[in-house]
Amino acid sequence: MTKSTFSPAGGKGNIVLVMLILVLVSLAGVRLWLEKEASAVPYPYWLAVSDNGIAIIYGDTIYLCDAEGTISKRITIPDHIVPCQLSWHNDKLIVADWKNDELHLFGSYGMTSIQLRGGPNINAHLNAILDEKNNAIYVTDSDGSRIHKYDSQGSYGESFGRFGFGQGSLSSPKDMRLLNDTLYVGNVMRSGVDAFSTDGKFIKSIVEPKGNILYNLITDFDIADDYVVTIECDVLFAHCLIASYNWEGKLLSKIPQAAGSGSVGDVAMKGDIVYVSDAANRRITKYDVATLEILGPVSLELNAIGESDNSKYEALKSYSRYSLIALLLCCVPVALLYWQYRKSRQ
Repeated sequence: MTKSTFSPAGGKGNIVLVMLILVLVSLAGVRLWLEKEASAVPYPYWLAVSDNGIAIIYGDTIYLCDAEGTISKRITIPDHIVPCQLSWHNDKLIVADWKNDELHLFGSYGMTSIQLRGGPNINAHLNAILDEKNNAIYVTDSDGSRIHKYDSQGSYGESFGRFGFGQGSLSSPKDMRLLNDTLYVGNVMRSGVDAFSTDGKFIKSIVEPKGNILYNLITDFDIADDYVVTIECDVLFAHCLIASYNWEGKLLSKIPQAAGSGSVGDVAMKGDIVYVSDAANRRITKYDVATLEILGPVSLELNAIGESDNSKYEALKSYSRYSLIALLLCCVPVALLYWQYRKSRQ
């Protein structure tokens, strides 16, 4: 009897091996496609609240809601814009575009843009404040740890601030607010909210988180007449909590770590209400500013959109896991057939 061999030139074993390899490649392609589709499912992130309404960037759309949460308007963001901030300026919404160093103003007459020209390169997310009184635009540069000042047309004028970790220094400034001719700047790595004059002179520190070893990096904040609300992250920016302070820097309350972990996108405040976008769970929630007790959803309509997108996301992730399991199972016979082939060649 002739001893059979596993020949690379032909035979059923070779056909099976080739077919299994094709299945492996197909499963790998399916998994990559599913992961890409899952990552493309939109979620809410940037927030802005004023008397004009509640605005949320959800995917590539700006949703404008009234105080009751009814969606009154939808604005599609052009594909070339990569948002890194949403804010109100009078009756216009400002979207900062970190990819193109532009500010886009959305109003009743459409979109207008301001190109930031000249000055140092901004290689990170920017946050901008329009100051009509001083004919200026202030922009945070978290990579350069400075504040850049432009005129109202976007031409560079000057910069201020110095890198450091002491009071009055800047270390990865990110969020910024303007109130009563005072700039309030949130430093991520120095971990504090500091007050500066509009010509760059340090006034005082407002908030300096202390006593929490894990969550002590302020990534976003907002201010109102009596309160300062912050998002405070761990050093890996993987988990965070929300805290409220008075203007003397005294901690008033904080959301337990489990409730504020990781999924918080942005925070905004109006009066005694804090608005928080939950990117992971695709919802926007209201809290009482003093106690941070949950007041309920901002918009039932947006929550319904979020629930639908969550279902789509979970389905795609489930299919992706199944494809991974199938991929691993197919690796077993491929490895076995390859081992037999190598053995037959000896």
